[in-house]
Amino acid sequence: MKGSPVGSGRLGAVSGAAVALAVVVLLVVGLLAAFGRPAGLPRAGPAAPTRVVATRDTPAAAAGTAAPAPPARPGPTASAAPSPPAPPALLVLNNSRRPGLARRAARLFEDAGWPVRGTGNFTGRIPVTTVYYPDGQATLARRVAARFPGVRRVAPRFAGLPGSGLTVVVTREFPA
Repeated sequence: MKGSPVGSGRLGAVSGAAVALAVVVLLVVGLLAAFGRPAGLPRAGPAAPTRVVATRDTPAAAAGTAAPAPPARPGPTASAAPSPPAPPALLVLNNSRRPGLARRAARLFEDAGWPVRGTGNFTGRIPVTTVYYPDGQATLARRVAARFPGVRRVAPRFAGLPGSGLTVVVTREFPA
């Protein structure tokens, strides 16, 4: 068109759309940076390959705009083996005169991947460090004992034992 200002017409519409898209992308990136990743949005893995977008009036080197590569098409997936269930949380009780023994033992269990739901004291008489288990959890109790040499015995829960689930009663010989 004769006498039309620069940037009008078809080229102006394309460059205007590109500017609008860049503003939207910058706004989204800014919001993600300010407020974190929303739930349900997949975590970014290694840096995705990028491509430089150049227009007819902007050479690729000057564009400096990186656009993400198109998303990969999902291929056939092998059925993943189910992950083993998380171990149940342990209650750790001190049955000695060593102050803080249950708390120190709890740290050892947690460091090995066994969650601890609480610590405390037990005033009964337990001869050696023991993992007590409820019905159906004997195998888990044996796993705890096998992992920690200081656990000398595995036994069913008894009346009067505080808590529920797996309970470890540590005695003076426990190495913590």
